[in-house]
Amino acid sequence: MNSSSSREKWQKSLQLYPQSALPGSIKIKFSADSNIEAIEALKIIDKLIQSRSEKDFRDQLIEHKINPSQLKDFLNSITRNELDVEIAPKLAADGKVIKLLIIDGIKKCLKYLDEVNYIAIDSIKIPQANDINKVLDVVKMIGEGIPLIPEHIDGLTTERQVRYYKSAAYALGLTTKDNRLTPAGYFINSHYADRKNQYEILADRFESTDFGWAWMTWAQVQYMTELNPETAADFLIDSVPDLNKTTAKRRASTLAKWLTELQPYHRKYKSSE
Repeated sequence: MNSSSSREKWQKSLQLYPQSALPGSIKIKFSADSNIEAIEALKIIDKLIQSRSEKDFRDQLIEHKINPSQLKDFLNSITRNELDVEIAPKLAADGKVIKLLIIDGIKKCLKYLDEVNYIAIDSIKIPQANDINKVLDVVKMIGEGIPLIPEHIDGLTTERQVRYYKSAAYALGLTTKDNRLTPAGYFINSHYADRKNQYEILADRFESTDFGWAWMTWAQVQYMTELNPETAADFLIDSVPDLNKTTAKRRASTLAKWLTELQPYHRKYKSSE
């Protein structure tokens, strides 16, 4: 397996499992699906922490398709207790103990994360349900306790299609992962009789979703009205590590369609200047 395919594999599936711990200096033993790939992942994290500049740090994030928010959560879990962490892989290929994650280096890395203008998001936060009206219908059905099955949703014929619309509602922040309404979901349902109002609400939500905010940040614009629908595929390819190019282009059609339909309903905010 070449290094590129190996890296893609651990990015998608690598998991560490706490196996045992000892008192004193706090030694914790982890297991992994693949020790070799886990070691490669740790070496990449070490390189990030050793970055000599913000540009070097950003370039490595992009090269290795690291999700900044996930990396930040991982590093923050260490800094909370002001720990220096030594990772010593038992099966390191070069036979050396890997020493990394020193607290000062982690704090510098977190500072870069706060300043870097690169956002990566998980594919689950990228919608793939083209019909916005059906998304609104699904949110209404959840609020009314109507079972989400193809027979209850006009135009849908498979459970897979239903999952797409449930995921889209989640990506918009209208529902939770387990298909419960969020306050935003209740709010948009309260305007169900007026589609124009709902579209205005969705336009606001578009800008504050993970995918909307990441797209605007990627494009270096302030409002969704400044986004070009034709850039959707390029944005996804650059910003969603776990999507291949073919899937990214397919998902891009949904983003482009939503953007085109919602842009006319955007409510521009008054400048504070």
